[in-house]
Amino acid sequence: MSTLAIHHDPFVLRDDAGLSEDARQLKDRLESISNDMRKTVSFGEPLRNVYLAIQEILEEGSTDNWDSYGAKAVTQQTYDQALRFLRALSPAVPMPEISLEPDGEFAFDWFRAPGWVFSVSIGGTGDLTYAGVFGKNKTHGTEVFQDEIPKVIMDNLSRLYAER
Repeated sequence: MSTLAIHHDPFVLRDDAGLSEDARQLKDRLESISNDMRKTVSFGEPLRNVYLAIQEILEEGSTDNWDSYGAKAVTQQTYDQALRFLRALSPAVPMPEISLEPDGEFAFDWFRAPGWVFSVSIGGTGDLTYAGVFGKNKTHGTEVFQDEIPKVIMDNLSRLYAER
C-alpha cells in the first residue's frame, strides 16, 4: 500500500522562526519563491479559482438571511481567517470546494469518492472545526488555527488521499 504524504508548505516560515538578518532574508527569499510558484498554471490557477470563489461567497453572503432561511452574514474577520487558512495550505494539497455555512463560517470540502470526504470550517475566531468520513471510519474535532495548519488536519487530508 502506498500513501500520499502531504506536508506543510516548505516555502513558508513562521513569523517567529528567527529574528536575525539572515532569517529575515531567508524568509523573504522563500516568500518570493512561493509567490512565483503561485503564478504557475499547475499551482497558481487552482489557487486563483479558489480565491475567486471566496470573494464571490463573501459578496453573496454579506447580509443576514442571505439564504432566505435566516443565515448569518459572513464577517470581514471570517473572510480574513479563511484567506489565512487557504494561504497556509501546502501546494501539494488539492484545492477544496468552498461554501458558506448558515452560521457565517467558510467550509472547505475535499471529496475523493462516495464515502470519502473531509471538511474543515473556519470562523472569525480562527477555530477550525473538522469532520471526515473515510469509508467506515469517521473523525471530527476542533483545533485552533495559528500560523500553520494543525497536524491532525494535515494527517486527515493525507488519509483521505491515501490509496485504499
